[in-house]
Amino acid sequence: MDAGTAIANDHRAIEKLLDGLLLADGGGGERRLLVELGDHLRAHCVAEEAHAYRALVNEDPRERSAVYVAIGEHRTAVVKLAATARACGTPGFGEARGDLVEVVVGHIERCESQILPALRDRTTTTWHEELGRLFEQRRAAELGRCQDRRSVPERSAAQSHPVRVSRMSRAAGDR
Repeated sequence: MDAGTAIANDHRAIEKLLDGLLLADGGGGERRLLVELGDHLRAHCVAEEAHAYRALVNEDPRERSAVYVAIGEHRTAVVKLAATARACGTPGFGEARGDLVEVVVGHIERCESQILPALRDRTTTTWHEELGRLFEQRRAAELGRCQDRRSVPERSAAQSHPVRVSRMSRAAGDR
C-alpha cells in the first residue's frame, strides 16, 4: 500500500472515532473514546511526521512551509484533545469537542488536498510504496507503545524519576 493510501485510510479510522465522540450521549463513553482517539492521533502524527513529511521535504525543500503548518496542526490537535478530556462531564464539553473535531477534520482536508498529492508527485512509485510500509509499521509500533503505557500500573515518584532521585541520593550522601 502506498503512503497516500495508508495515511488516508488512517484518516478514515480517526474520523470514525470522531463520529463516535460526536454521537456520545454523556453516558461515560466519552473518556474511553478520547483515550482511543488520543492513541490513534499520537501514532498517526508520529508516523506521518517521521516518514511522509520528512520524505516530502527531502524531495522538495519548497514544501517545508506546508509541512510546518501540518505539524502545527498536529500540535494543536493534541492541545484540543487535552482540553476536551478536561471538559468531560462539564457544560463546556460540547464546545471543546467541537473545537477538537474542527481542528482534526481541517487538518485531514488540508493533508489530503495538499500534502499527500505533493508527496505522490515528488516520489517514485517504489519509494511511495516503501513510505506506506514505513508509515504503517511506525503507526502500529506507536499504537502498541500507547497501549503498553496504559497497561503499566501507576509508578511511585521514585520509579518515575530515577535520575532525580539518584541525584538527590548522591547529594544527601555527599553531606
